[in-house]
Amino acid sequence: MAASSYLYFLILFWSPVTFATPSLAKTSFKLKALVLLVSKDPATLIYLTSIKQRTPPASVRLILDLGGDFVWVDCEKDYVSATYKPCRCNSCKLVDSRNCFDCLIFQILGCYNNTCALRPSDTVLGKGGSDGQLGQGHLSLHSTDGTYPGKLVSVPNFLFICSQTYLLEKLPTGVEGFAGLGRDKIGIPSQFASAFGFSKKFALCLPSSTRSNGAVFFGVGPYVLHPGISMCQSHLPTPHCFSTFSPQPPLTWKASLRLNISST
Repeated sequence: MAASSYLYFLILFWSPVTFATPSLAKTSFKLKALVLLVSKDPATLIYLTSIKQRTPPASVRLILDLGGDFVWVDCEKDYVSATYKPCRCNSCKLVDSRNCFDCLIFQILGCYNNTCALRPSDTVLGKGGSDGQLGQGHLSLHSTDGTYPGKLVSVPNFLFICSQTYLLEKLPTGVEGFAGLGRDKIGIPSQFASAFGFSKKFALCLPSSTRSNGAVFFGVGPYVLHPGISMCQSHLPTPHCFSTFSPQPPLTWKASLRLNISST
């Protein structure tokens, strides 16, 4: 893996509010970090990742959304999970939701009364959706020591939004939703931090080519790329290591993303 093939980011998250997810991660060893692979769609040049979700586990392909508030997936088409549970209205205030569903309005996964609602959106095409149902279910991904993938670990009650199929129109083939990496209470970094007890931060390595992979690291560094190249070493051709305490990423981050998206 050549250092010049990637853009490197270290984004530190901070929030004055501590949000505990209704779950404890299933792991019996000292966990340092987690990793998700990132690919670049050949047709659209959109960055994608995959997570293991549902029971039985299924690989779910998602668009990587750096500012997204949460994970949302299409539950209208072929969604099956024995461990799915809706989040009831008495917990809506924990996720800043003021909307509450009954089964006469929303029946994607069956009839669930008194469930929280949040509104997903397609941030690629700028298309908003109708309210989706807040639920929780099983999610698993690989741990890492910062250099190599490790054991598969799981979050039994990962919070996400169930949405409808029409929001996926004109998006890459096989995509089933969006993976939100934003600072929201139920964004991926916040949920992993609560579940595994590490800091709200992640390091993002974006592939510049559709023929190679990048990665997202969550948790404690160092984040090392083969053959032993740290993502935050100052001698790299594009050493982007940021610490941000504002809702918006630095301007250099946005510019770098535009440059990367335009390459193949």
